[in-house]
This record gives sequence, structure tokens and C-alpha cells, in this order.
Amino acid sequence: MSRFLIYITILLAPAYLIKLIFFSFPTNLLEILEIFSIAFWIFENRKSFFKKVKLFYQENIVIDWAILGLILGAILSAAFNDNLTHEFSIIKSWFVLPIIFSFIAALEFKNEKNKLLSAVFYSTFWVSLASLFYLLSGNLTYDHRLKAFFLSPNHLAMFIAPGIIIGIYFFQSAFGKKLSKTPQRVVSALAIFLITLVLFFTHSYANWLAILIALLIYFFLINKNKKIFLFIFAVLLAFIFLESGSEKFKDLINFSERSSASSRLMIWQSAGKILKDNWLWGIGAGNFQEKYLQYQKYFPPYLEWAVPQPHNLFLAFWLQTGLLGFLSFLILLAMILKKIFLSFRSAMENKKEITLYLSFFIYLIIAGLFDTPYWKNDLSLIFWIFFFLPLFLEKSKHNSI
Repeated sequence: MSRFLIYITILLAPAYLIKLIFFSFPTNLLEILEIFSIAFWIFENRKSFFKKVKLFYQENIVIDWAILGLILGAILSAAFNDNLTHEFSIIKSWFVLPIIFSFIAALEFKNEKNKLLSAVFYSTFWVSLASLFYLLSGNLTYDHRLKAFFLSPNHLAMFIAPGIIIGIYFFQSAFGKKLSKTPQRVVSALAIFLITLVLFFTHSYANWLAILIALLIYFFLINKNKKIFLFIFAVLLAFIFLESGSEKFKDLINFSERSSASSRLMIWQSAGKILKDNWLWGIGAGNFQEKYLQYQKYFPPYLEWAVPQPHNLFLAFWLQTGLLGFLSFLILLAMILKKIFLSFRSAMENKKEITLYLSFFIYLIIAGLFDTPYWKNDLSLIFWIFFFLPLFLEKSKHNSI
């Protein structure tokens, strides 16, 4: 039962948008699914639960303490700021639940990682399919960008982009194998095309750049085929050609004072000023919008007023979890990249899988320079799934979707 719940929870990651009241407490459908998945898994593994947790702790002491430091940093940051109820709700939704859920999911599927990855893949696929209906019906933002049922086009882009990497991994895993793998190749190819199409119409340049660089590194490490590099370069040129007539692209090239680049610079300047004044404890999770508006007096009129996050992953962690949380996050990134690199060097058969994880974190870091591919319920869930899976690489077995 717990395996089914885990799979469904990941498949329905955007369900956090469905708000609910559970025993008088405000929550959402994703959180309820996470809680039930965790509870059923613990019950089914009650005899070996503490043994499994203890073993993981012993094998990953630095990572365990860094995760604790991240959560503690968020709690301390909340404690030194107002709006505690809101902040602790965010800590629960974007840290505690996704961390515990992703840990038990990776532990449960440690020998069948592709099944867990397929849940993420199909989640991005059905979201892209639903987004296509928004696109065909002309349901776009004022600047003609696709956001579907998400709060912004960038959020849609950040959610579906990892699906392209996973889809290519599945396609390559099936390529050249027996004919029974043909349906897997067809499904993967169609899904990759659809996700890429939807990603294009988000007009999220940061995510375009991040996913292209991640794919270049993926293919370079896997087969170093020049034709693939030429194909990716052709896709990039096609994206630029199709986008060249848009106002957003023209403003970016001319560096217009109203361009998205100018807006980002202003947001980063404001975030830098906020960070300078709150460098130790931060401002508390979910408080950036309020602080951003308070700091308007130090700058010319903002180009953007609704800015819930500082458009930089690292600024977001430092501002909202304090120095302790920020350093803990950097340690976590360093440790997981070290684990991936060491696994790649010693791998004999599963280099594609290891390169998949590396490509995701390359995407995360590059996209994180311009946006915040973590600070949402679904994005944090995907992050922690990709974080915990490489920690069980030694016991990996290869399975199809």
C-alpha cells in the first residue's frame, strides 16, 4: 500500500494547489498524501524502521547533520522574525514533509529507482499535457506566456524541465535493446517533445539555458557524439529564432530598462540590501515579499512589485533560513555532488543513471542563479527525491519504466 501511495503522491505533486481543512488545520492535498504515505510506510516497516534509519545515519552522518542544520536554520530564522504561524507552516510544507517523504521513498525504491523516477517523469508529462489545453485555448498571461494552473510561467518551467532529462535517460536506456522496449522509446520521445514544447511557451529563458547546459553535459559524459551536440545547438538556434520577434527578447538584447534582466537586477539589489541587514538570522521563510516592499524606499520605483522570492536560489536560502541554513544547504550540495562524482568514477554499468543525477543538479544550480527551483511544495519534493536517490547508488538495479 505504501508503495502505491508514494507513487501517487509524486504523480500528483501539483496537488498542493488544492487547499483543504484537515481537523481544523489548513493544509492541501499533497501534504495529506505525504502524511499518509509516511504513516503507511512506517507501519509496514515498523519492525525494521529504526534499524534502517540508524544504518542510514551511520553511513551519512555529515548529510544528516546538514539536513538538521537546514531545518534548524529555518526555525531560528522564523523565531527571530514575526508571522511565526505562516513561517512554521512553510517549514513543514517545504522542508519537513518533503524530506521525510523523499527519504522513505528512496529507501523503499532503492533497488528500483527507475520506478520512482518514472513517477516524476509522468507527473511532468501530465502537467505538460494539461498545459497544452491552456495553450490551445489561448489562456496565457498578459505578456503571452504559458503558466497553465501554476502561479507563474517560471514555476511551470521549473516543474517540467527535469522531465526532459529523465525522459532522455529513459529513451537512452531503452535504445538498442530488444523490441519489447520500443513502446518505452515511443512514450519517452513523445513526452520529451511535449514537455519541450510547453517549456518553450513558458518563455522562461533561465530554464531554457539551464536545461540545455545540463543536456550538453549529460550527452558529453555518456557518448560524446558530435551529432547530438549539433542537434542540441540546432534546438537552441530554433528557440532563439522563434523567440526573436517577441518584446521580451528584444528588451533583453537591447537591455531595456523595462526588460526582465533589468527587473532581476533590481530585485537582486533589493535582496542584497535586505541580506546585508539580516545576514545572520535571515528574514524567515515566506517573508521576502513583505521585506521587498519595505525596502522600496531605498531604490527607484520597482519594475516588479509582486516578488515572493528573490529570483536566486542561494539568496533565497540565506535570506529565509539564515546563515546556518545557507551553509547547511551548501554542504548538502557539496556532499551530493561528491557522492555523484565518486560513483561515476567507479561505475561500470549505471553511468547513465549517475549522469542523470548530475545533470539535474547542474540544471538546479544554473537555473538557481536566476530563479528559485526549490521554494514550492512540488519543487522541494522533486529536489529531495533527486537528493536521496544517489545515496543508494551502490544497491541500484536497472529496471524499465
